[in-house]
Amino acid sequence: YLTPELEPILKGTYGSITYQEQVQEIFRNLAGYSLGQADIVRRAMSKKKDSVLRAERTSFLNGDPERGIVGCVANHISATAANTLFDEMTDFAKYAFNKSHAACYAVVSYQTAWLKYYYPKEYMKAVLNNTDFEKIPGLIRDLNVMKIGVKAPDINLSEQGFSLQSGNIMFGLGSIKGLGKSVDGVREEREKNGPYTSVQDFALRTKASKTILENFTNAGAFDGFCKNRAAITAIIPDLLKVIKTLKSQEKRLEGLYDSKKIADAKERIKESKGKLMAIVPDEDVCEDRMNCLLKERELLNVFASANPMELYPEPECCGAEAIASGVRRSRRSRINVTGIISDYVIKHRKSDGAEMSFFTLTDRTDSVNVCCFTKEYAEFGGRLANDMVVKISGSIMEEDDGSKKLKLDSVSGLRPKVQTIVIFAKKSLFGGELQNMLTPYVAKNGYPCKVYDVMMSEFRNCDLLLSPSVMKDPAICGICNKAPVFRNFN
Repeated sequence: YLTPELEPILKGTYGSITYQEQVQEIFRNLAGYSLGQADIVRRAMSKKKDSVLRAERTSFLNGDPERGIVGCVANHISATAANTLFDEMTDFAKYAFNKSHAACYAVVSYQTAWLKYYYPKEYMKAVLNNTDFEKIPGLIRDLNVMKIGVKAPDINLSEQGFSLQSGNIMFGLGSIKGLGKSVDGVREEREKNGPYTSVQDFALRTKASKTILENFTNAGAFDGFCKNRAAITAIIPDLLKVIKTLKSQEKRLEGLYDSKKIADAKERIKESKGKLMAIVPDEDVCEDRMNCLLKERELLNVFASANPMELYPEPECCGAEAIASGVRRSRRSRINVTGIISDYVIKHRKSDGAEMSFFTLTDRTDSVNVCCFTKEYAEFGGRLANDMVVKISGSIMEEDDGSKKLKLDSVSGLRPKVQTIVIFAKKSLFGGELQNMLTPYVAKNGYPCKVYDVMMSEFRNCDLLLSPSVMKDPAICGICNKAPVFRNFN
């Protein structure tokens, strides 16, 4: 205790100021405040009015005759102890509760800790359903630490909010940014008439708006029908055009009474429905997977369907190592790591305004905070920005609390893996037979191609860009040991 007079007040909490009532007693018993005056201090604390507390320092130490306050010094308490005590109470006031309030918090804390320990998936699902969109990334990081899987929304499996599906927490349809309760009818239709069978079936049954179709596509809700989101995006204008026609036809039907006109209107509606169902995504459309993931994160605030680093070479292929092993467990001072940049901010040095930057680097194993100071920023700042995938060489800095940061020494960009169509040729490549067979599948925005010569056990480069439909051609498959496949090359 700073002074013996504190013991009867703080003995029950082991010498620590814990409740607002204890501050009231300190002001009363040590400085001679009345009950009413001490309650004014308590109210200032409950409303976090630090200015009121600071104004009371002189009265607390030396008294205030006009208010009948004698002060600590007059009660034979040293000014040094009184000043230190007042500082402690001022800091405490920033997060102070009364005793009954603190007891309620303790009970809720115990209950939620018990639920989180024994029912972690159910508990975290409930937390996600009661949190703001901006706080979702932090909770998803907690789920990764807890080894609980997270799945992107699915049009046939997702509920309105977050739900549990096969041991994983799945995003809800209403969890997609910009949708909310506007998708209530989607789930009701599914429960009433069964699962949706395709994007066209969904559009026909719900008459969904452009926003719903686009956001569902970019969030991955239609991945169960077609993995190629670019292909679905390409047909949305056609779907919307037919939906508009259908709505107009159905509205016109409601105002008809003549049986022949009704029959004609129903026939036209039937034709429109058939036209809509015939709009099928062309899965051979090439898509930018990184762009797809960035759109997904914009709507969910996290990468849910895949980690963007899966599109890039493994650290070992780049002369680097994983953040988890390289930074967290390494005792070496220098390290090379790869990852994607987030939370990027630029700050200015106080002395001269020189720019420096700070950000988080994340790979498939962990994250680390990175500092790029003025000298390095002047040289490498142009290569740094949110969502950039980079290789960083740096020095590990250990903080007082044991956490580690990385001081950037140099940075270079990373190229993504190239998704390539591999054709396994078992016949001689001479004479142009294979190239002639591939020519119909040449596409301006197609995928690069490599030919694996089975007889020579080696890859041969090919200058052609091919549509994925080449992988389904039985003639091509006939001259191969096996059907063509996608493979990533660094």
